[in-house]
Amino acid sequence: MNLPDSVFESFFRGLADAVLIYDEQLTIQYANAAVRQLTGLDSQALPGKPASTVLPAYLLELTANRQTTGTLSLSRRMEFNLLREDGSEITVEVSFVRIEVDDRLHFAAVMRDITKRKKYEASLEGSEAELKALFAAITDTVAVLDRDGRYIKIAPTRPLTPLRLSNQIVGMSVRDLYPPEVARAFLDTIRQTLESKRPGNLEYELEIARERHTFSATVSPLTADSVYWVARDITERRRAEDALLLRQSQMETLINSLPALVYMKDLSGRYIVVNELYSKFLGKKPSQLAGKTDFDILTSPQAERLAAEDQLVIQTGKPLYVGEQEARFNGQTTALATRKVPIKNGQGEVIGIIGLSQDVTELKEAQTRLQEILELQNMIMNLSTRFINLPVENTDLEVQQSLAALGEFLKVDRASLVQYNLAEASLTNTHEWCRPGTDSQRERYHRLPLNRLTWWVQQIQEGNFIHLQSLEDIPPGEGDHVRHFLEDQGVCSIAAVPLRFGGMVSGFLSLETRQEQTHWSGEKIALLKISADIIANALERMRTDEQLRRSEARNRALLQTIPDSMLRLNRSGDILDFAAGDLPGPGWLEQGLKPGASLARLLPVQTARSLLERIQTALTTRQMQTMEFQLDDGSTSTYYEARLIISGEEEVTAIIRNVSERARLEQMKSDFINRATHELRTPITTSLLMINLLESASSPAEISQYTAILKNEIERQRLLVEDLLTVAKLDNNAYEMSDRPVQPEIILAGVIASEKVVADSRQVQLEARVQGPLPLVMGDERALQQVFTNLIDNAVKFTPPGGKVQIEAQTEGAQLLIKVQDTGIGIPPEDIPNLFTRFFRASNARSREVPGTGIGLYIVKSIVEKMGGQISVASQLEQGTTFSIRLPHLGGSRQEN
Repeated sequence: MNLPDSVFESFFRGLADAVLIYDEQLTIQYANAAVRQLTGLDSQALPGKPASTVLPAYLLELTANRQTTGTLSLSRRMEFNLLREDGSEITVEVSFVRIEVDDRLHFAAVMRDITKRKKYEASLEGSEAELKALFAAITDTVAVLDRDGRYIKIAPTRPLTPLRLSNQIVGMSVRDLYPPEVARAFLDTIRQTLESKRPGNLEYELEIARERHTFSATVSPLTADSVYWVARDITERRRAEDALLLRQSQMETLINSLPALVYMKDLSGRYIVVNELYSKFLGKKPSQLAGKTDFDILTSPQAERLAAEDQLVIQTGKPLYVGEQEARFNGQTTALATRKVPIKNGQGEVIGIIGLSQDVTELKEAQTRLQEILELQNMIMNLSTRFINLPVENTDLEVQQSLAALGEFLKVDRASLVQYNLAEASLTNTHEWCRPGTDSQRERYHRLPLNRLTWWVQQIQEGNFIHLQSLEDIPPGEGDHVRHFLEDQGVCSIAAVPLRFGGMVSGFLSLETRQEQTHWSGEKIALLKISADIIANALERMRTDEQLRRSEARNRALLQTIPDSMLRLNRSGDILDFAAGDLPGPGWLEQGLKPGASLARLLPVQTARSLLERIQTALTTRQMQTMEFQLDDGSTSTYYEARLIISGEEEVTAIIRNVSERARLEQMKSDFINRATHELRTPITTSLLMINLLESASSPAEISQYTAILKNEIERQRLLVEDLLTVAKLDNNAYEMSDRPVQPEIILAGVIASEKVVADSRQVQLEARVQGPLPLVMGDERALQQVFTNLIDNAVKFTPPGGKVQIEAQTEGAQLLIKVQDTGIGIPPEDIPNLFTRFFRASNARSREVPGTGIGLYIVKSIVEKMGGQISVASQLEQGTTFSIRLPHLGGSRQEN
């Protein structure tokens, strides 16, 4: 083929794409060097050969059709698989161009290798499919948020929660979607994460479909101004954890109450739990045993023997009793009798073992006693497992069966559960088991007045165990009524332990014999104590659940409408219902606010008694009663107002409001009046004294001295009165300020010159640093002077001799910044939030007897804000305080204006 010129040929030779030119007879006329790289064929040998040597026939047919060829262009690309000369196969993209030279038609095929691109596209499609599958499997909420809490993107996950975020909220802020306190926590976490550039964690609660849900969020930095937000609903997990903690606490209480060495191991022989006796026996702390095996703490022979016993229990799934065996601990030889019991899950699979070991070194001769102890431990284990996962409706039946098991085990004639009714000052037998042939005594204990058994009730109320081998052990005189009462029932021997509901004694568990005296050993008393605790917990749970079921709907309605705390109480002070819009304080929370609880459990004794008396008065007079009370948590006092309103025949509704802020303001107001009176009285007294001295003055020097003092005291009184008038005007929105350009530099210089006299007299260094001429600000010259005077005077007043007060003024962008910094006594951190409140004075200021009324900083803040500015404070105790004022300026400097 004759090419137009050498430039045309150089162009095709230099192309990275392979170019093949052929004529209408499909004969190759030209192939550039890239054809060889693409196909492996010699480019110079291709001219004259059929175009099918390189291109597929079905593509060549397209170019053979002149009509079709006319539509071909570089914008239309086709792909085909090319078998290279070396046998490898690649994917080629080809474009056809029609070329007319000297009225002869030619075709150019431009080809390139796209094998790698096709593989990448296939890989990308697979990755996208995997990513979609991954998002579909994720049960967390995943989102991208910016620094201001706005949603940028929502991942298409499927969270297991009623809260589903969709792309409709993209662009919205967390402030638009969540309660204020939750939104603030979100924003704080986002900003902390972006500042630290490290992931942060956050837990929060939301109400969804009238249910409280707990979420755990992990926040990770994505860019300089955005974060990943991954949130998971952990409500069920948190409930499970709380239930697990409760069970663990009960288990620890149980095993630490046992008179034996108790431990729990997993299937690998690692210690999970040990009681205090076991850890003391080994001379190690429980934390040193956790996660260890016997091979870590014992000799190899001992560890191998114990491991073999453990494996036997695990493999057979049956308890194992190991008789006396010698073991060497801490250099001493000890004989242990051990019982190992498998721990099984709900499917009956062994997941660990419990070991109970008794030191029988000094009790080898007492095999009978050892057997009794082991049976006692088995009894405790049986009792402790009776109420685990027990439906509430079966509690009464299980309590009755537990009394029967106790009575049979301890070989007594009667086992009784007696509970108090404090409102009626009586007691009642609620559950009783009697051995066949023994008469029931429930009628004797039905609403029996407490004063009939004064000595007995007093012992139980003080938390004492009563164990009488004979009724003759009852002290004469004060216990005569009790002895006669028991003798009438035919009781020969009796034991009783307090029954506690929520930490308060509310009855007792008693066991009686009729025919023979019984020795109540320590083991029996321990069994009674544990049994009483287990039964009391079960009854309290039953009572609480019943109250919760009855009041659930009512509580929801109350919680939605009442902002204060509301308690529905009966005559005895028992809580029937509650709605806690704002829980009344730490003391209430510690005891647990819930239906069935008593005021005596929630409040201090005197407060509960006063409130109970008002309940009685309200029910008697059928009129509303009010009272105020105070609760202390050791560091702060909280004040409450209670209004008691009749809400039923035998019940009242107590609406309780936290009035601490009102009490605090009243106290501040009272303190202010006292301080203001003192501040006014002092200059008046001094002025009168100076007048008397002037009347008796005999020399011009004395007259001049007394006159100067008199003027100073009158000026002091005038300034105080002006401050009081300013506060009154600010409170009534009557404070007027002019709005014209003022020169802060001149005002500041005048105040500094005036305060320097005071600073020098107190041996305080007063220094000013003004960076260049300051720009004008819009405001009132006299008001701005009052601001500077208050701040500088305070700084001098609270700086000890030898200290320093520094005033700085400079521009920061569109604002004028003035700082007043001292090296004084500082401000306590807890006082800073209230510092600009009227009448408030910092606690260390009051303790140092520094003059002041507590209104200066209130005036300063009000004036600064009226001028469109802001004021802030930073302070450290005994190191100093810095007040910063930022005011908008008019631009330029004073000289320019």
